[in-house]
Amino acid sequence: MNKSSLLRHLLVACAWMCAGTALAERTVTYLQPPTPPMPRLNLGHHVGPVRSCAFIDGGETLVTAGEDKTIRLWEPRTLELKKTIYTNTIIDARRTLHGRYFCLAAHPSKRIIAVAGAVGNTNSMVRIIDLDKDTQLDYQEDGNSHINNIAFSADGRWLLAGTGDSKILVWQIHLDKPRGQVMELRSTYTSEARVHFIRFPKEGNSFLYKPENRNSCLASIDANTGQIRKIREYPIKGFSILSNDGSKVFGRSNRNYLCVFDRETGQAIRRLPNHLQRGHAALATFTPDGSKLYISRDTTLCRADWLSAVGEDMHEICDKTYDMRCADNGLIALVGGKPAAIYVIDSKTDQTIAYHEFKNSLRTLGISQENPLKFAWGFGGYYDYSGGMMSGFDFASMQVAPPFGRLADYTTRYTRHEDKFLSLRNWKQLHLNDGQVRDRGTVLSYSFTQSGKIVFSGWNELGLLEPDDLTTPLADPLFGAYFPVCAIWSVLGSHELPIIASGGEEGILQIWHEKAGKLLVNLYVDEQGEWVCWTPLGFYDCSANGARYLDWISEHGVDSLARTYDRDAAMKAFHAPEVVRKVIQSQTLDTQVIEELGIDIPKPEGGARVHKLPFTLTGKGLPKR
Repeated sequence: MNKSSLLRHLLVACAWMCAGTALAERTVTYLQPPTPPMPRLNLGHHVGPVRSCAFIDGGETLVTAGEDKTIRLWEPRTLELKKTIYTNTIIDARRTLHGRYFCLAAHPSKRIIAVAGAVGNTNSMVRIIDLDKDTQLDYQEDGNSHINNIAFSADGRWLLAGTGDSKILVWQIHLDKPRGQVMELRSTYTSEARVHFIRFPKEGNSFLYKPENRNSCLASIDANTGQIRKIREYPIKGFSILSNDGSKVFGRSNRNYLCVFDRETGQAIRRLPNHLQRGHAALATFTPDGSKLYISRDTTLCRADWLSAVGEDMHEICDKTYDMRCADNGLIALVGGKPAAIYVIDSKTDQTIAYHEFKNSLRTLGISQENPLKFAWGFGGYYDYSGGMMSGFDFASMQVAPPFGRLADYTTRYTRHEDKFLSLRNWKQLHLNDGQVRDRGTVLSYSFTQSGKIVFSGWNELGLLEPDDLTTPLADPLFGAYFPVCAIWSVLGSHELPIIASGGEEGILQIWHEKAGKLLVNLYVDEQGEWVCWTPLGFYDCSANGARYLDWISEHGVDSLARTYDRDAAMKAFHAPEVVRKVIQSQTLDTQVIEELGIDIPKPEGGARVHKLPFTLTGKGLPKR
């Protein structure tokens, strides 16, 4: 080894040692080696609850974040998708999911956003993303409870996050520092209760926050230390918001009146019309000039001129509203989760100019009693448990099946196995022959498997139980490269084959190998009968136009955004009908099938650190088509 080579190796080693020291303090991994290409379903919209939204570019771009672990940028007047940002989704050593987003905030003057949410059951996480450079500037994760809301200060210097354990975290934002050093935690404020809302006006460092079941509070941030000081309280029982100029506070008073309060005095200056008191007012926003209010109440959007105390119902909206924002140009965005929905209203004309609802939640599953590879399912809204079978698929012929008819005609739940029978009480307690099996979290569906194990599903959870051990679940044995990110409404074990079928909020049918505890295939069928079926490694089969629903990405650890490969190159490299057919028809994992067929996983040229990379076939290569 020559001197220059030795020096180069020493410099690389020193860099890794320094990085390792810094990482030990932050407990995250920085720039991990890229993963192999990973398939992701992309329907052009969120497939889970849309938790938060924000306008950027003066209202010309709408940004949304959802529980499907994606961030999406839209043209607000048409809801045409501009960009999808994938973030880390790898199941880590704790088998938890990164990037389940509950809230989003936009920097007041730059194309930078902050997204925050949950990692697993207890940890919280925050990401800062530069939208111009498609770069993650910083990531922090700790053991605080989930972050429920997040907001930038009016000058962009501070980022505040409210947690489920009654804390407000205060970071100072240093955009001039290198990646990984942008966020500096300056203070932690203990609130009266869990913090539901944090809102800043257009100017100043004062802000409004709402503890659960407590009065709304006005507070300020010390410009030097980041310490929070509470100024006053307002008798507001529910949500609360500030007008753009910060002079007015609106919310539901402790006497159940919708009122506008003066920020400085805390006195109610206007009570809204009586008919707007009916129902549950969840969120509201002022128009840019502060003259009108828009209020989401149950399933209705209301408009109120608070100066003249005149109000009226306007539009029907989704059943659950999570966030509502108004842009400087007068556009109002409202997002929800029952079903996943986005609405855009023009406050100048009081018209809904764009909306989207995703209703293809897979609610019911059935297996043909004549063909164990033929499945049927029914779709529905969030609380729609209708018995109709809307679609089906025959994996033996790899074709969409004709309508199946009534759900009662097919096996939908395998609740008896030999001398054992299963029942569910209170959505939490599974009982085997009247003995309690499970009482932890919500159980949405359950079934016996071919071998007599018990499979159950819940919120983002799919697990197995041994009948001989009624209290200890197996260590979440079912997971794969594409794990559900939302509620798994239905799970069904097969009588004849060692497979388990599951489906939920995303509208995807997943087939699992019971004994291996691994995913075999995913299937998505759209309303026109176009379908795509893919394995965890990304090999797929599809109808004529079904491949358009897949993206292939590569991940680099939680400190970096995922990168998207060129779709045309990936489609050509991973199109392998023979692999998909053998995986599902012989119930064999794709890793074993490609070894038997002499196929290697396609790899990208030049690494995976930029968008749109070509693929090159390595090793034995794929068969010619």
